[in-house]
Parts: sequence; structure tokens; C-alpha cells
Amino acid sequence: MTTRPDIPIVPYRMQHEEAVRQLLLQAFRGKFQALAPLDDERLARLARIAWPSLTAQAVAVEGNEVVGALSLKSRTAPSAQRAERPIRLSSLFKQYGFFNVCRLLGGLSYLDYEPLPRECYIDYVAVSASRRNLGIGFRLLSQARLLVEERPEFDRLTLHVAGRNVRAVQLYERMGFRLVRSRYSIVGQLLFKEPLWHYMAWYPNSQPRSRIDEKKS
Repeated sequence: MTTRPDIPIVPYRMQHEEAVRQLLLQAFRGKFQALAPLDDERLARLARIAWPSLTAQAVAVEGNEVVGALSLKSRTAPSAQRAERPIRLSSLFKQYGFFNVCRLLGGLSYLDYEPLPRECYIDYVAVSASRRNLGIGFRLLSQARLLVEERPEFDRLTLHVAGRNVRAVQLYERMGFRLVRSRYSIVGQLLFKEPLWHYMAWYPNSQPRSRIDEKKS
């Protein structure tokens, strides 16, 4: 793996919001297309409506382009990926189709995990397809580990990953994440064509302090 330390990782700012949204649509295009098989422009418009508030903790920026992003979630700092105003479903159904809208909203809801006490959860880590294998994901995850080490209210860093995403699983394992449990999910299969999901955790002292009971259904 080539490392590119010249691509700085900086704190997220509100001006990064639309660039991060576009990065997520690109990085997780397969999952979004599984939910709503629309062309890229219409899918982006629908995601902007269904996903109006978007934040991250850190972004990797090359020039003026956001090429990586990390979002963390905890009981004390919940994710801001929730609508700020009611969504007018009838209008969306007419524009994008009933099943496309329902599947997209259902998929976002399915992925909206509620962390347990003392848990810092990786809501997402995304890297632009053209900038993968440059160490950006590793550096973003390293920042997340450092935060958990420095904050006494956390005793673990956790995430969910699809079982077929072997490269991501291998990266997490190299960084010390342990498999807590695996689960076959009918909902995951119906929404994303991903029946197997892993729940992984990293512990600052390398020893689990408690077993975590997964809440995802």
C-alpha cells in the first residue's frame, strides 16, 4: 500500500457537506443502487432530500476535492444524518417512484445504529475510488482510534461491515479490530443483497472489557 501523507486530513466544516455527500454516493454506489436503481443525477437529488443534514469528524482533502471522510457516533455525540424538516413523501413518490423512495428511506433507517454506553461507533468511513490504496482509510481509522484512546468515556470503537466486503474486513483486522459476532439478516439481503454482516470492535487496551450485544435486526 502506497501512503500519501501529502493528502491532509482536516476537521470537517459545513462547507464540506455537499462534497461528503457526493463522496458517499460514489464510494457506496452499489448499495445506493441496490436501494434505488436511478441514474446518478436523480439518485443524488433524492439522497439530498432524504439525507439533508450530514456531518463527519474528519475529511481528507486533495486540492479542493474531498477524497475521504470519517463519521463517528456515540450516546454523547449522535450522528446528524437526520432530516431537519418533514419529508413530503407524496411528492417524492411522484418524482422517484414509490418503491425507490421506500427502499432508500428503509435502507438509511436500517443502517442507523444506536451506540451503547461507552461505545464510539464508526457511522461510515469512505474513500474516493480513485484514491484507494493510498493509506487514506488507514489514517482516518487511526484518528478514530486515537480519539477513543484519549477520551475516558469510551472503551471501544465499533463498526458494521458487509461480509462480502473482504478488503474492508482485512483492513479492520490489520488495525486490531476483532470480530464480535456475525449475523445473517433477511432485511440486509432484501435491501442491499448483503445477507451477512459483521460487527467488529477495537479496544484501546487490546482486551475486551465487556461483550457487546448487537442490536441490529
